[in-house]
Amino acid sequence: MKPLLSPLVLKDFAVTENRFTILPISKEGNDFDELFDEYSIDIDFDYSKNDLFYAIVVQVKINNSEDSPQLGGYSIMVEGTSLFEFNQTDEITNEDKASLLNYSGLSITINYIRGFIATLTSFAPFGRYNLPTIDVNDLLSQKRDMKKEK
Repeated sequence: MKPLLSPLVLKDFAVTENRFTILPISKEGNDFDELFDEYSIDIDFDYSKNDLFYAIVVQVKINNSEDSPQLGGYSIMVEGTSLFEFNQTDEITNEDKASLLNYSGLSITINYIRGFIATLTSFAPFGRYNLPTIDVNDLLSQKRDMKKEK
C-alpha cells in the first residue's frame, strides 16, 4: 500500500533537557519490570508558534515526582521539542491544523522521547525502561481542565 502523507511535517526533534539518576534498589530479585510498573509518570506539554515553525515541548518525569516517593532503580526527566510545519501544497483549516498538532504532533513527540529513554536505559544496570503507551486524549483533556482552573 502507498501511504497518504500527512500535511503535518516533522522538521526536527531535539532533547532539550535530561536528568537520569540511578537509585539503589531495596528489594531483592531481578524482576525490574514489576518495579518499573510502580513508577509514577508525569507528562506536561506546551505549544508555541513563530513565523517558521510550530513547536511542541513535552516534559516527561518518571519516578521523579514531588507528589510521590521515589522508588529504587531509575529517576528520569526528559524534555524534548519537536518542530513542525504544514505542507504548503495542502489547503488546511486552522481547526485541522490544531487537531493534527494536538493528536499527531503530541504523539510523535512523546514517541521520540520514549525512544530516547529506551536507548538511554538500555545501557543502565537494571535494563531498558519502556515508557508505557499514553492516552493522548486523556492528556489533552487534563490540560484543558488545568487551563479552565486558572
